[in-house]
Amino acid sequence: MEEIFTEVAKDTDADIELRYSIISSVDAGNIDRDLNKVYSLLIIAISETWGNDSLLVYDISRTAQRAVEIARLMCQNTVTPCTAYDILDDIL
Repeated sequence: MEEIFTEVAKDTDADIELRYSIISSVDAGNIDRDLNKVYSLLIIAISETWGNDSLLVYDISRTAQRAVEIARLMCQNTVTPCTAYDILDDIL
């Protein structure tokens, strides 16, 4: 596993810091070298008021570029771990 991208968003009104990371790993069961990389999204929410939360979405893309695009979009819109699946359903 390797973290290839990280971006942080702060929402001071909601007292929350959100960290979005893309983590790459290898799908050992896939023999196609072009598709054996798996890119997953990790969202970590940190708040003194609301507590901490996190979500790992495995295999959001098989290309680094698309995975980073998704993470940046999530960051720009300050998507929280609890709403991430709804947003990802719309994106993917």
